Amino acid sequence: MERAIRLIVAILLLLFAWIAVGGFRQSIHTFQRPRTPVMRALYSPAIIGLALAACVPLVKLGWRPLPWRPSSRLRQWLSLLGGLVFLAGWVLYVWGRIALGRNFGVSTAIEAPLRANHTLVTSGPYVLVRHPMYLGVIIATWGLVAVFRTWAMLVFAISFLSLPIRARTEERALAARFGPAWEAYAARVPGFVPRMRVR
Repeated sequence: MERAIRLIVAILLLLFAWIAVGGFRQSIHTFQRPRTPVMRALYSPAIIGLALAACVPLVKLGWRPLPWRPSSRLRQWLSLLGGLVFLAGWVLYVWGRIALGRNFGVSTAIEAPLRANHTLVTSGPYVLVRHPMYLGVIIATWGLVAVFRTWAMLVFAISFLSLPIRARTEERALAARFGPAWEAYAARVPGFVPRMRVR
């Protein structure tokens, strides 16, 4: 069962990457061009290619099992639970991507460029939290840790905990563009943790 779960997760992970890369290409062609030298450098295909190439040996080096050696039965349960957690994060990410539509774009902790006709999306998963895609990524990566149990996955999961920093950059851009509408939305909807409604 463990091998089957890992195979399914790997396929979904590739689809995850394909969706992300597709959104990045769309953002280059449809969003306002980045104005700062840093953003122009980050959007450079050469920089993107070098970053991806650098990740290959790092992942290979880090693809070593964690020192913890669970029993065979516990590994099965960890793989199943991790697969379900990854799937939940994956679904949340895709749901958010669909809800954003053409508003989707690539941002950094430095700048978050918006479309000239950007709209404030408050439907779909954005009813629950302001950053469902980032939340989905965080959830999915910790699912990967449980499934694969390697140093590389643990490092990725920890690194993605910094996504709220990027989220603040995006929120400043949205607040500057939409003003009172954004403030009302931000006051109504939490950033990452959905509110529990008690009847």
